[in-house]
Amino acid sequence: MERADWMNDQVRNEIETLRRTHGFEEEALAFWYLQQAAKHMHALRREDITQEMDRHEGRLDQLALQHAIVVEHVSKWHSGIRQHFTALQDALGARVLRRAFPEGWGLLRREGMDIDEE
Repeated sequence: MERADWMNDQVRNEIETLRRTHGFEEEALAFWYLQQAAKHMHALRREDITQEMDRHEGRLDQLALQHAIVVEHVSKWHSGIRQHFTALQDALGARVLRRAFPEGWGLLRREGMDIDEE
């Protein structure tokens, strides 16, 4: 890995650990960035939930609304944001698998076998 000016030793070690544990090469930096972005987006989501809940704090007639707020935020997070991070991380993982298993994985293949054959 090239030494970047912005990288401190902790970040460099985290990226090297990703390389060792996940089989990444150049994908390690992209995966690390995705992890950091997901953490920051999650923190922002928590802040939004807290602010919205605080508006209704202490009002017993608003208890059901507070539960609905949490459910709405969680569903929006998973359907609108988290799924995109997961898709990008899966794409990086698939790249590693293609490199490790260039003939494919998950299918029992015989040499010369066409995929359409049974």
